[in-house]
Amino acid sequence: MNLYNRDLICTQDWSKAELEAVLDLAAKMKGDRFSPQWTSILQHKTFLMFFYNPSVRTRQSFECAATELGGHAQ
Repeated sequence: MNLYNRDLICTQDWSKAELEAVLDLAAKMKGDRFSPQWTSILQHKTFLMFFYNPSVRTRQSFECAATELGGHAQ
């Protein structure tokens, strides 16, 4: 299953199999989060975030995740 360049904005846009594949990949990445395989996956990428409600904790969590993956959060 090719999920390259897919955006997860709304779960209704994805099949059950696609959602399961993304969640499986997320669990794998979390379990091995400091592997060089993952720490540069967002290198030279900017991660733009929009939230409906302001939340410092949520924003900081996303910023930390993007940074750990080698990206830059805005």
